[in-house]
Amino acid sequence: MYQQSFLTTIKQLIQNNFSQKNVSTVITLFQNPRISIPGIFVALLLLITACQNDNIVGSSFIPVEPNVQVDTLLIEGFEPENLMTFTGNHAFFSVGDYNDELFGNMNAVGYIAPGLVPPQPFQINDDAEMYILLFPQNFYGNQEGSITFGLHYIEERWRSTAINKESDISFDPVPFDTFTIDTDSDSVAIRLPQDWVDRYRDEFFNFDDEDGDRNQNLVENEFGFAIVPQEGDLMVGVNGTIIEFDQIGAISYSGTRLLVRNPAFGGNGDGDDNGDNGQALLDEEDDDEFLSFSIPFRGWAYTYNVDNESGISSSLNPVYNTFEKVIGIDLADTFDKFQDQNISRAELVVFEDMDLLESTLPANHERTTTGRVQFYRLEEVDLDFIVTRPPLFEPLRNNNDGSYRVNLTETIRNLQLGASFPGKLYITSGPNNGLLIPNLIVTDPDNPRFPKLIVTRLDPQEN
Repeated sequence: MYQQSFLTTIKQLIQNNFSQKNVSTVITLFQNPRISIPGIFVALLLLITACQNDNIVGSSFIPVEPNVQVDTLLIEGFEPENLMTFTGNHAFFSVGDYNDELFGNMNAVGYIAPGLVPPQPFQINDDAEMYILLFPQNFYGNQEGSITFGLHYIEERWRSTAINKESDISFDPVPFDTFTIDTDSDSVAIRLPQDWVDRYRDEFFNFDDEDGDRNQNLVENEFGFAIVPQEGDLMVGVNGTIIEFDQIGAISYSGTRLLVRNPAFGGNGDGDDNGDNGQALLDEEDDDEFLSFSIPFRGWAYTYNVDNESGISSSLNPVYNTFEKVIGIDLADTFDKFQDQNISRAELVVFEDMDLLESTLPANHERTTTGRVQFYRLEEVDLDFIVTRPPLFEPLRNNNDGSYRVNLTETIRNLQLGASFPGKLYITSGPNNGLLIPNLIVTDPDNPRFPKLIVTRLDPQEN
């Protein structure tokens, strides 16, 4: 009787919460005489747990998938431009001559101007030797070739921070010495003429005019050296000066610089050391009677020109890292087309012509490359000044198809919220670091690798 009364109560309870099928299952289970009251409670608890509605998607809710649209828009309205640039006091300076089958003949002349260090505790003896140390670190061209340079005295004052690729710096047309660099050269030492050493020591290093400025005297009267390519098929990137500090705070220098060797060290004193490995001079052990020290260059720069780009068709655009021949892309009209769209992803894609870049390199020849391009956002007013801001995007190359991809999703979303995107995007071939780095961007509208904007959006309308 007690079990029958309990069963009636349970039946009314579950009829209010479960389907008829579940009610029948429970009643059948409870009418089994072998099931005790505790067993009934356990079964009821399991059933309630299993049938609890917790809003998890089930068979009664079928999601409606959005209509995903992918739009590919060819980018039009881009054009090659030349932006202002400078070539002084970068991490490197370029020198050399190389006839690139694709990009034309490249020729670069380097300029270096000596600086000063305090005369104490340093000194330059009357018969001291002085060397120009050059540290080449990048080689563009024939990796089995070499290049011969002439060293010329510069004949006019110049400032490294004002030099650009087309600057005209006057130097003596007759070199006072020559030297050669190949791809195995990690450093080169060129001994300076003794008459120049004596003049530098007496008029500049030991300058003692109480009313004059020692550094200003040097700037106004000593203009340095031009490094002019003579014969060869190699472009060389020479590193600039790096300042280092030893444990006691004294300054030492590495990289391109002047080296003073006082004769007590036991130098040959009569040899022609031009073209010797410069590091060998630095690796020699000092003795108690010898004082050797380095003097940094106060500035370095280079000028260059590129002629006869006969290998490049009108459907391709060369770009350089020096801001010469960049590509400007105006995306304003393209952005307006998606002002009211539900954008999931937007990607700008440009391609380099990998096949042509590779097929125009002879065996054992290499071009300098960074494996990336840089996108700068510049307004019209910015074009009158040297670009000093960092790039907005710096995508890596996809080695499978030669593409460079930039995610513009957040840019478009911000524009939809009222932000602005003034100016254009300008593409360069890499950082402006003193090396020459060319690239070739596809701009033929009939080419499937034409620049494009790929937009993925969600259309609320059903198919």
